[in-house]
Amino acid sequence: YSFGVIMLRPLMLTMRRVCMTIKPSKNISWQIYDNAVYILDERSEHMRKIDEAGMYFWQIIKDGATFEEVLLKLLEIYAVTRQDLETSLQQFIRELQEYEMVEILE
Repeated sequence: YSFGVIMLRPLMLTMRRVCMTIKPSKNISWQIYDNAVYILDERSEHMRKIDEAGMYFWQIIKDGATFEEVLLKLLEIYAVTRQDLETSLQQFIRELQEYEMVEILE
């Protein structure tokens, strides 16, 4: 599994897993098509594609979900350790935040 096609340097952000809510940004439009999510930044009109693993993530957060909820639902889908998925998921969320595709509410 891998989340998306977005690659960025690691950011130093601390994730508060239980209480933080993740949801799509207000500045984007998105659509799921052919096992991928296509995200349009309405300000810059830049389009990004996120692969199948990212699609499952997006389906979970579309109405808002906590980090823990996302983690548990993805663990039902993927045969990986919790620690490996948590690390990958934190990095993916950081990347989405950097591009302002998701909002984190605490």
